[in-house]
Amino acid sequence: MSQTQTSESDIIAWGALPVEKYILQKWDKSSPFSIEEQRSELIQAFIKEDDVDHAPLPEAELADDDVQELIRSVLVPWRSQKLRVIAKSYMTHAKGLFSEFVVLRTYYGGGVEDDETLRQWLKEADPYDEMFRGPDERSWQILDDVELFDMGTEDWQSLYGIFPEFAAPLSHRVFGPKEIQDVRDTATEIWEGREREPEEDDFEDIIMEAASVGPWLLVADQQAFQEGELGLVYRDANGYIVKEGTIKPEDVQTMDQSTGHEAGPCAGCCPQ
Repeated sequence: MSQTQTSESDIIAWGALPVEKYILQKWDKSSPFSIEEQRSELIQAFIKEDDVDHAPLPEAELADDDVQELIRSVLVPWRSQKLRVIAKSYMTHAKGLFSEFVVLRTYYGGGVEDDETLRQWLKEADPYDEMFRGPDERSWQILDDVELFDMGTEDWQSLYGIFPEFAAPLSHRVFGPKEIQDVRDTATEIWEGREREPEEDDFEDIIMEAASVGPWLLVADQQAFQEGELGLVYRDANGYIVKEGTIKPEDVQTMDQSTGHEAGPCAGCCPQ
C-alpha cells in the first residue's frame, strides 16, 4: 500500500522527542556496551518508566558539543525522520484514542495481493468511513509502510525497539495498587443492589479492562493474512499486552465503543 510521505515542514529537531531526550540524558560514555546495546537497554528502560517528562531538551543543553555528537552517533543512525514524524503524531493523538482503533501491518511478503486484502479488510471494518481519520492523518492510525513496519515473521512487539512511543505514548503510566483498589471500590458501588454479589473473576475482568489504555490495536501480521482474521490487542500504559485474540474484519464495526466487547450481551466483566 502507499508509503508515508515526509515534507521538510515535518522535520523534527533531534532530541525533541521524549525517548530521544531520555537516551541523551541517560547515556553513559564509559559503558563497555556497544552503541546498539546501550541504546536498546535505554529504550527498554524508557518504556518501563512510570512517569516521563515530555518537555523537549533545553536549547542550551541541546547545543552542547557532546550532545550533538551523541545525536550524530546514537540517534541519527537509529531511525528515519519519517518514523519520527509518525511517532510524534502518535504520541499527540493516542492519549485521546480510548475505544478507537489503530491498525499495524507487519507482514508484506504477499505483495499486491495482500495490499488488496488489507484494503478490503479496512472497508469491511469501517464501511461507513467513521472509524479512521482522514487521509492526511492516517499515517499514525493505519501503520502500513513496508519501509518502516516490515517485521517479516518477527513478533509485532519488536517494533517497540525503533518505535517506543507506540508502546508507551503517555507521560504518566502508573496503574498500581492504588489504581486497582479505586477500580474495585467503584465496581463494588456499581454492583450494589444487583441480584448477585461480585466474584473475584468479575473484579479481575474489570481491572483488566481498566488497565487497558489508549487505542485498541488491530494487527495484520503473517498469521492474519494466512487465516483471514486480524489480531486484536489491548495494552497497558507501558505497552504490555493486557488481553489479545483475533477478530474478523467485518466484526470490527460491531465492537461496543464503551467496553471493547462485540455488540450484544456482556462477556462477564460488567455487572448484570
